[in-house]
Amino acid sequence: MESKITYSDNSIEDLEYDSINPYKGYYIVSKKWTSVCEEYITFVRKNNLAYCYNLSWAGPKEVHELEQFKNNDNTIIVYHSQISHYLKKVTIDDEECLVLPNTILVRKVVGFDF
Repeated sequence: MESKITYSDNSIEDLEYDSINPYKGYYIVSKKWTSVCEEYITFVRKNNLAYCYNLSWAGPKEVHELEQFKNNDNTIIVYHSQISHYLKKVTIDDEECLVLPNTILVRKVVGFDF
């Protein structure tokens, strides 16, 4: 069975924001590892070898770079401007980073099925 990456239908192009944002690009979100009880949305790391909450460890990447990681139906590619307004700065393991809170609103924006 061929696996696929799901693209969120809620993509919003925010060109004004992207023109000044160094993080513009795409990320892969793991639906499998983002359980409802997790505090943050789980991303697939840039090299596709592990999972993380830290946005900078997850990307950004170009969409054609992410398409090679066709893990399964439990992944979603999201554009940075789609999630940028929900990002939160936190400290994890003594490192300041941007994370995506795992709230009902964010799950809808990302494209989780309800």
